[in-house]
Amino acid sequence: MFNGKEEDVVAITPAMPDAIPSAFQEYCLRALNQFLEARELELPFEGITGKQENYFKAELKIDDHNLKVFVYHDEAGFFWDDEWVICEEQDFDENSELVVAFLSQLESRLITTTGTRSRTSDNS
Repeated sequence: MFNGKEEDVVAITPAMPDAIPSAFQEYCLRALNQFLEARELELPFEGITGKQENYFKAELKIDDHNLKVFVYHDEAGFFWDDEWVICEEQDFDENSELVVAFLSQLESRLITTTGTRSRTSDNS
């Protein structure tokens, strides 16, 4: 589980060869990418090998906000600026419920930024 400390990161694998996604991670990443594509946003995930588990991380600047998304083997969370939002397997009966709740939390932040859900980056 990510506790906000960068020292927990052992290695970053840009092409993800060592960070093979679990069934939940694959499901969550696929749903998240579809969710973002529908909003004309893209999050390039990188596989990270931590001390205790592999996880996936992506970062994006949206308007004046910083979004950092983390997908672990049993949870998904994100930083919206300094606010940490997490959905954990233990709080849901099904993985699909967890992912829907996670995307709903993310959507509520995207809507309240400017209402446009527009992306800003160096490439825009």
